[in-house]
Amino acid sequence: MVLFAALLLSGWTVPAFSAPLPLPPSFLIPEQSVKELHPFQFFKSLAHRQRLARGKLLIATPQIGSGMFSRTVILLLDYSPDGAMGLILNRPTDVPLVKVFPEVEDLRERLDVLHFGGPVAKSQVFLLHDTPNLQREHSALLIDGVYVGRNPSILEHTLRQDGSKNPKFRGYAGYAGWAAGQLDHEVLRGDWQVHWADADTVFEKSPIVMWEELLFLSESHWAQRLALPFPLAPAKVITLEWLQKSGPEPPEFQLGVRSPFSCQNPQMRL
Repeated sequence: MVLFAALLLSGWTVPAFSAPLPLPPSFLIPEQSVKELHPFQFFKSLAHRQRLARGKLLIATPQIGSGMFSRTVILLLDYSPDGAMGLILNRPTDVPLVKVFPEVEDLRERLDVLHFGGPVAKSQVFLLHDTPNLQREHSALLIDGVYVGRNPSILEHTLRQDGSKNPKFRGYAGYAGWAAGQLDHEVLRGDWQVHWADADTVFEKSPIVMWEELLFLSESHWAQRLALPFPLAPAKVITLEWLQKSGPEPPEFQLGVRSPFSCQNPQMRL
């Protein structure tokens, strides 16, 4: 209930579901939404739904408009029938990461900044990194070359790992969350394109061009035919004070034993 309240206060809408179509469980779609689609759109949406999975990218389409998720690229941390969660990759702030983790001395001579990961649990910081030899309770493999965790010791190990002059990591405040069936409905409606992810996209691609390049790759006619008038949300409006004033903290986003962030999973407690 607290999660639903947080989502609604953040501007999320939960679709009204009617009786599902007689399809296998992984393809259940609201019948009311299907009736509104052209047959080509319906089968195209099925293909996108089939590809939704942990470790995939969500690329906002222009029809989302000028809201918080306009021109965003989101990396899914988890996806299941119970819901989904992910991190916005292309919203850097002007908050130095060392202010968030002052105890990590190796950050003091670096220029890394905190990224805005999403509107839910803004005081929680998620870390994406490329260090494979950490303890399993601190970190979990997301995709090849990308690990996710929340323990500050990740930064210390990553910055001090032998033989690496360019450690790769990012810090994200908050996450984007979807209730059961909500992300499926948004993809079906055409709000998101689904694309594969890799380490270069996560760590190397500039946030300034990330959305345009990935949108072109996933659905080139959007980039070629539509005017895209909505600018990126100004990063400087996201301050350290704003992140700290996140209101009541929602509980951990539990999606069952398949979620690396679930308290039911004894192998990883973040």
